[in-house]
Amino acid sequence: MTAGNTSMAGGMHIWGRFMADQNAIEKLKKTLLEAKEFSVVWSAFFDLSEHPLFMRKSKMVKHRAMEQIIGEICRSILNKENADVGRLIILRYANTEFYHGLLATEGIAGNFMYFEGVDTGMMVLNRAGGGECLFTRFHLVPVSGPDSYLAPSQGRDVHSVH
Repeated sequence: MTAGNTSMAGGMHIWGRFMADQNAIEKLKKTLLEAKEFSVVWSAFFDLSEHPLFMRKSKMVKHRAMEQIIGEICRSILNKENADVGRLIILRYANTEFYHGLLATEGIAGNFMYFEGVDTGMMVLNRAGGGECLFTRFHLVPVSGPDSYLAPSQGRDVHSVH
């Protein structure tokens, strides 16, 4: 085997891993949309994030709308109007519609994921010491105009404590 063939084989391995990650991301999206047990979604996400190529393909981005959304969700989950997201890292996977990241608010660490194409995401906040996790799935709906109003969800996606 020549050096060129070895390089090609290495490239094919990386491409195969990339495609496997793409398939895993599609499966994660389906799980996010359908799961009744939120911890199942996070287990699938953490399995995916253990792959080094997944993290190498995830790049830090600025996303002002996501920053605002994360802040609003934190305030809602914690029931604190002035809760501040002190640290927020937003990552985008390989120029896809999939965003994920880390955050800290009110001394609580958390993670989030969001699929832009289906305007759906999930967040988990982990209270230190108590072992309590606060999960929420969120759906974004475009609302425009001064006379627009969107009532808060009363469904099962509101907040789940585990």
